[in-house]
Amino acid sequence: MRKVSLSLLVLLSGCVDAGPPVVAPPPPPVYGPPAIGQPCAPCTYYYYPGPQVYFCPPTGVHFFLEGGHWRLGASLPAVIQATGLGGYVALSLNTDRP
Repeated sequence: MRKVSLSLLVLLSGCVDAGPPVVAPPPPPVYGPPAIGQPCAPCTYYYYPGPQVYFCPPTGVHFFLEGGHWRLGASLPAVIQATGLGGYVALSLNTDRP
């Protein structure tokens, strides 16, 4: 009888309710500005009307016309740097690209 009780105990030990499953917490948020080319919305852009350049200060990304197409980069082409930017207008836009 003792062997039967021990066998029954071993067999039923897998049937114990251990409660709800343990779920890992979500990962912590990433701090700091997004990488170049990553969304930055909403953002207050600085628009320089003379050379037609937009600048997003949190990311350091410039948007500029080059060869009839809008480009983006961490720095401006030499031709724009040489002419200077002049004054700017602050624009609050809810978009990742102006």
